[in-house]
Amino acid sequence: DAQLKRREREMQETVDIYNQNVVDLEEKLNQSEKAKEKLQAQVNKLQSNLDDLNDEKLKLRSDVASLRQKYDNACYELDSLREQQQQRGGEAEQGRSNRHMRETIQRYTRTIADLEGKLEEEASTKAELQDRLASARSELEDKQKYTEELLQRQNKSSRQLESDLSNMKFEKEELQAKLD
Repeated sequence: DAQLKRREREMQETVDIYNQNVVDLEEKLNQSEKAKEKLQAQVNKLQSNLDDLNDEKLKLRSDVASLRQKYDNACYELDSLREQQQQRGGEAEQGRSNRHMRETIQRYTRTIADLEGKLEEEASTKAELQDRLASARSELEDKQKYTEELLQRQNKSSRQLESDLSNMKFEKEELQAKLD
């Protein structure tokens, strides 16, 4: 009878340990899922930022192309004005026109340089976001692997405890049969 009570106490302790392990593993799984969701949100945000940067980069390229076209047009106008001035022979007027065209060309040149600088900044930001996105994806994959490992360990532990519990029940029945 004492042996039977000892075995029952051992079985109850085993079940309590099993239950505590299940609770602990469920808590770890919940934490892992929350971390996974957070990482996925970060990945989505980084992807959105990257898409926005790509859109802005395309716009900047379009602006640069437009300004280059305007610059080419201004150069063509300058050449045309020079030809007209040479035909008229008015040097004073030509000087004013030349100054005006030089100023216009300088403004276009500065604007193009500014836009090219912005384009370079955007390219740098894009590269940084791509690195962060790759890092977040890698971290997410690691969390997924860890979650899978926890599940496998929990399943293995559950099967072992169920097997132990079954064996203990069998031993209890044998002891009970011997006592009877």
